[in-house]
Amino acid sequence: MSDEHNAREGMGNQFYDEAADWFTKMRGPDADAHRADFEAWLKRGALHRAAYNRIAEIFLDSDATEDSQPGPATRMRWRLLPDLCVIVLAALCALSLSYMLAQPDRGDVHAENRSRRAGTSVPMPSAYSTIVGEVRLIELEDGSRVTLDTDSLLTIDFSSTERRLRLIRGRARFEVAHERRPFRVAAGLGVITARGTIFDVRVEADKVVSVQLLRGAIDVNTKAKATHPLLLPQVQHLRPGQGTSYTDQFATAQPIERLSDTRWPSSRAEFDDVPLGEVIIEANRYSLVPIELEEDHLAKLKVSGVFSLRHTQNVAEKLAHLFNLRVSREPYRILLSKPKGPSPE
Repeated sequence: MSDEHNAREGMGNQFYDEAADWFTKMRGPDADAHRADFEAWLKRGALHRAAYNRIAEIFLDSDATEDSQPGPATRMRWRLLPDLCVIVLAALCALSLSYMLAQPDRGDVHAENRSRRAGTSVPMPSAYSTIVGEVRLIELEDGSRVTLDTDSLLTIDFSSTERRLRLIRGRARFEVAHERRPFRVAAGLGVITARGTIFDVRVEADKVVSVQLLRGAIDVNTKAKATHPLLLPQVQHLRPGQGTSYTDQFATAQPIERLSDTRWPSSRAEFDDVPLGEVIIEANRYSLVPIELEEDHLAKLKVSGVFSLRHTQNVAEKLAHLFNLRVSREPYRILLSKPKGPSPE
């Protein structure tokens, strides 16, 4: 009998099935409708939260190494989801059980409430994600606030000595509450350290990480991959209005020449003489129905103006008005094209 089969028999299927099911629901278009029930499920115990976080980490971290389009490899991972989760969660349950036997109070579902009443906290890692088109505000236990942009994933792990977060994909704005514990955000091969400040971090589809400081001061610490051990870590000290970026290769941070618009938490963006192709790429991040151009040369047209990116149809219509283009709404795309001239007689 295989180890995988023994794992299934030893822990049962219900636990990982529930975690995988919630992971799928909260990544779907009806996430808001399920959110209350999902948070109630998480509160049932530490293992529920840990199971969900591990599944999110495995599958969303693996997405970061592949193209964002759902190809055969992505679909195969979803088919293998139960098998991988069994292996991970079997080990997790074994470790948790041994810990609870050593400390019975931690196994009690009311232990966290008792600890809070006693003036101590039980740090728990957690994960937050947004679906395409969603911008979400998260209030953290220390008083800090995080705004997650569309299609983003963030993990949070606070301890008694530090506040540790990781932006796996997407973009986030961090409004950091001042306290003794350092506030650290990992993204790619870099770590941003702050205490009381406001800054944006974005992980691009091409693995480029950009950091922009709005208020206060931050340190951006980057390191090289293990394949480049001779490269030393680099630290940049940013002041308000400054930005930097680095890749997942050498992680040598470089100043950003053109800072991004800071109004993105309201899903609005201002473009100043930006190629039409770039504007469409940004707008498509907020919609499952993308804007496309019928002719490639249209992408070079320069755009200036303020757009509300949550309404893709409105963006397309505004762009069409600017350049005298035709808008065609199709089942899977919104097509912008040059108007057809009068047919010859």
